[in-house]
Amino acid sequence: MSDSLCVLIPSYNRANIIGLTLPTWLRSRWVSRAIIVAESMREEEVGKYEEVLSKLNKAYNGKITYVLGRGRSGSVNARNKLLKLATECNCRYAVMADDDYVLPSPEYPARMARWLRIKDVGAVGGRVVMVNKRMVDPDFFLNAPIPIADALTKILGYILLDVRNGPRYAEYLTPFYMIKQDLIGKVQYSGEYLGTAFREESDVHEQIKRLGYRLIIDPQVYVYHLGLEYGGNRAEMPMRDRMYWKARNHTRFIRKWFRQPLETWYLITGALILTLYRPWHLPAILKGVREGLR
Repeated sequence: MSDSLCVLIPSYNRANIIGLTLPTWLRSRWVSRAIIVAESMREEEVGKYEEVLSKLNKAYNGKITYVLGRGRSGSVNARNKLLKLATECNCRYAVMADDDYVLPSPEYPARMARWLRIKDVGAVGGRVVMVNKRMVDPDFFLNAPIPIADALTKILGYILLDVRNGPRYAEYLTPFYMIKQDLIGKVQYSGEYLGTAFREESDVHEQIKRLGYRLIIDPQVYVYHLGLEYGGNRAEMPMRDRMYWKARNHTRFIRKWFRQPLETWYLITGALILTLYRPWHLPAILKGVREGLR
C-alpha cells in the first residue's frame, strides 16, 4: 500500500505551531502521509496555514494532505473528517495526534505498528509527556509500582491512566494512539460529548473493544505535549464550566455503554471523584450529572 502509515492531526489557530511540530512526524521514514484538518475564524490565519503547509509539502515530497477551513467545526467533527480522509488515502495504520505533539523518535510509529500485527489488538497508545504545566484540569494518572490503574478504572468507571507500567492490555488509552486499517472506517467520534468533549476518546476506545479488539499501552512510546493554553480545539472556559461539562459528558458516556447495576455505581463514583478534585464546584458537578441523565 502506498500510504501505509498516516498521522492524523486536527489544528485550530496554530499555524506557526504546526510548522514546528509537523516536521518531527514527516522526518520518520515510517510515516508515509500526514493528514491535516486546519481551521481558524480569521482569514489571515487560514492563509498562514496554507503558506506553512504548502512549504512543508514541497520540502517533504508531497507527503501532506490537508484541508483548510474558515470557522470552527470542533474537535469531534475535525477528527471524523480525518478518519474519512484516512480511508480515502488507504492508510494501513493511522496515528491520532494533536497539533502540539512533538515526536521525539522517528522509530516510534514502527514500534506502534508492530503491536497492531497481533490479530486481536485494535489500537495501541503511548505516553503523552507534558512539557508545560497546564492551568486547567489534567488527566488523572495512577502510576503505582504495580499496574492497578486499569483494575480501578474497571471498578470505578472513571479513567485512571497508567502510562508507566507495561506494555500491557489497558481499559483506555491516551489521546495519542494508533489504530489498524480494519477500524479506521468503523469508529467515529461522537458529537454528544460537548463543551470540553471529555470522554470522546473513551467512546472511540469503547467502540474498538465492543468490536472484539483489545487495547495496548506501550509506555516506551511517547510524544512531548507542548500543552499550549491558546488555540487548539480545547474550549476556553472557567473551571466551574469545565467541571460541569466533565460531569455531564462522563454521565452520558456511562449511560451509553453500561447497564445496571454498573451504571448507577459508575455514576456515583464519577461524581464523587470530580467532587473530591474540585469540591467548591459541587453545584456545577451536580448540574452536569443532572443534564447528562436527561
